[in-house]
Amino acid sequence: YGTNWFAQNADAGLIRIEYSEGNRKPVAVISSDKSVGGIPADVHFSASKSIDYDIGDKLRFEWRVDGKVFNQKEIDYQFKKAGNYTVVLIVSDQHGGVSTTTQEIKVGNTPPIVSIDSKNNKSFYWDNQVFPYHISISDREDKTIDPKRFSATFTYLQNGKDIAAALSGAVHGNLKYAETEQMFLSLDCKTCHAFNTKSIGPSLKAIANKYKNSQTVVNQLSAKVLKGGSGVWGSYPMPPHLDLAETDSKKIIQYILSLSDNQEAFPFSGVIDLNEHKSTEVNGAYVFQAKYTDTGANGIEPLTTGQYLVLRNPVIELEDFEEGNVNVSIGTLNNGYITSIPCGHNKFVSFKNIDLRQIQKITFRLQKNGSGGTLDIRKGSRNGPIIGSIRIEDGVQKVIKNGWQDISIPIKPVEGNSDLFITFTNSDLKANTLFYLDWMRFER
Repeated sequence: YGTNWFAQNADAGLIRIEYSEGNRKPVAVISSDKSVGGIPADVHFSASKSIDYDIGDKLRFEWRVDGKVFNQKEIDYQFKKAGNYTVVLIVSDQHGGVSTTTQEIKVGNTPPIVSIDSKNNKSFYWDNQVFPYHISISDREDKTIDPKRFSATFTYLQNGKDIAAALSGAVHGNLKYAETEQMFLSLDCKTCHAFNTKSIGPSLKAIANKYKNSQTVVNQLSAKVLKGGSGVWGSYPMPPHLDLAETDSKKIIQYILSLSDNQEAFPFSGVIDLNEHKSTEVNGAYVFQAKYTDTGANGIEPLTTGQYLVLRNPVIELEDFEEGNVNVSIGTLNNGYITSIPCGHNKFVSFKNIDLRQIQKITFRLQKNGSGGTLDIRKGSRNGPIIGSIRIEDGVQKVIKNGWQDISIPIKPVEGNSDLFITFTNSDLKANTLFYLDWMRFER
């Protein structure tokens, strides 16, 4: 069984469940720093993630690699000839429980290296600006880079907070429709409609090609999804989807129709206008993706490597910190629905991999409602060098939704990307909350 009717299902399979009475077998897990490489290929293997659910069991490890046997938990091995190698890990306990797993290592083709560079800041976008870029590609086996095997896309997302989810969600279509693609896959639509092959219903590609360049059919097709229908693609009826919102139905149709669109091709170097965003879209992000597929080498199939770059709004909510030890004050009616962070002594927040080139100052939205203290902007770590600092006075706000103000902190010139740490201190033992912060804005 699988997802689609009358189709070869990649997710079809048979599952066997074994009940093991008494001693439970260990679970063998292989970790490696690479699965494909050129000649020679140096690979580090580890069995550290292998486990035994019986407390106290002692595990033994046996590796079988290229006709050789090793008994360490971790090994390093150099493959000197091209080919496909099957690495075997056997994990056993002292009671006779044995578990085996394998990993394939392909030797002979080095993955290409793709990089996106720019003389401008590579973390943020600002109004009325352009983004000059240059894409570099190198491949150990491909002596000449074939432009036909290269592709690049530039997409603006109105909601670009979760880039990782968007990148993983856009399996078949435009990154712009990643969220809608995941919604489609969560519904029963995929049972009758595969991406590129006919099932009981037409493929998504066939639908997109039939109605290519015809956005006027969105309402018509959306209504058919909601109410059901038959006769256009055969005699099998499509059931109604009365529990699906009309707005979601239209999004699904727009996603399907987008599959026939040819996205704009970008050269290796150029200048892009950053003009798709609106000033009110604080969560927007531009995503630049570049991919290259090599020609394959030494019997190993072609490999694809991609790189992406994200330009986000220069205003960042402080409660969206990636690491920190502060609490979050949730927005309510009493505080004017402003979600903020109460800053205390020896507290901090950090944001990873921020490009500080061309940034001259950082403006904070601040409320003086506490003992006051020092706000330091540090580079690299919680105790890293200070690139900006300000002393904030104490204050009291009787009406907690009032009293918000902007303060700007000049920062020292910084080249390249760095983790940014914002620390708060006040050595007065009586100090509790020092002040509140809402957001910060990076300014050139």
